[in-house]
Amino acid sequence: MNNKFEIGKDVAIKYIMFKKRTEKEVVNKLELLNYSPNIIDKIIDYLKETDYINDERYVKKYFEELKSVKNWSAKHVKQDLYNRGCECTIPDKDLNKYELQSIKNLYGKYNIKYPDSTEEGKQEFIKALRNKGFLYDNIKKVIV
Repeated sequence: MNNKFEIGKDVAIKYIMFKKRTEKEVVNKLELLNYSPNIIDKIIDYLKETDYINDERYVKKYFEELKSVKNWSAKHVKQDLYNRGCECTIPDKDLNKYELQSIKNLYGKYNIKYPDSTEEGKQEFIKALRNKGFLYDNIKKVIV
């Protein structure tokens, strides 16, 4: 059993070193490799003790990187974090600010692509944003 723990620990560390992962992602990987729940628990405890995995730090870093790369809705960010096994610990005011900036970025791209846009075109753009999970109130704040 100790040998299985050591091998599993090495697998998990390599998995994390390739790309930072959440606790849930590591557990899923180990389950996929048919490790027993008992071994998985021991490996996760070790990884937490040695600070290889820290979901709170992961969420902060993830959100900082996201702000410079993606233009997602706050709803999309929360869903993505949930899928990764993290409860959203990003303050709502920060998510709202991020969503407003995302809308501004997307609207700027829209204006470059369609500079002579009609009111009907803008309504289609608003509809597309709503379908992506952006809040209507935030859309209206940006697109007046």
